[in-house]
Amino acid sequence: MRSPSPHRSLFAVSPAFTPMLVSLSLPNLSSAQSLKIDSDPPGATVELDGVPAGATPLDKKFPGGFFHRTKTAFGQRLEHPMVARVSLPGYVTHEIALTEGPMDWIDLHGRHHGQYWLFKSDHFHVDLQTVASTFTGAVSAAAATQPLALRPELSLEEMVKNAKPAVVCLKPVLVPVFLSLIPA
Repeated sequence: MRSPSPHRSLFAVSPAFTPMLVSLSLPNLSSAQSLKIDSDPPGATVELDGVPAGATPLDKKFPGGFFHRTKTAFGQRLEHPMVARVSLPGYVTHEIALTEGPMDWIDLHGRHHGQYWLFKSDHFHVDLQTVASTFTGAVSAAAATQPLALRPELSLEEMVKNAKPAVVCLKPVLVPVFLSLIPA
């Protein structure tokens, strides 16, 4: 009988372990993390980059590569900065810069593959303030003590004299001419 080669045993894998080995060798493409935005008071409208995303408390899933630097070419990257706008009627609207960046994505061979942004955090909280508590000043306007005097309109000669020299380019315009034949 032949004895098995010691090198062969390094590469032989039991069929029962094949799915586990495949899952370990490939990155988890479906891994997602949650971005949470809440407010006090709750129920405020949240827009992400101008698109309505829901109301607070908001819990939205994003690819893991948006929160931390991806380690594989298969990971997803956020390729633009992201801003959240939190608004509620009667309260001051808040805008939050959710991302930091840009950062350069350079592979192991030193090749540049563009820029990406990362979320600053996975949780943001906004304390909304009422408009009445924010704006505490008064608006006032003082009436003019002297009546306003209107300047007289300039004559055509004075306008030409005060005008600065300019270069004017005149182009001919073709106007279609229709001749009608009227019997005489």
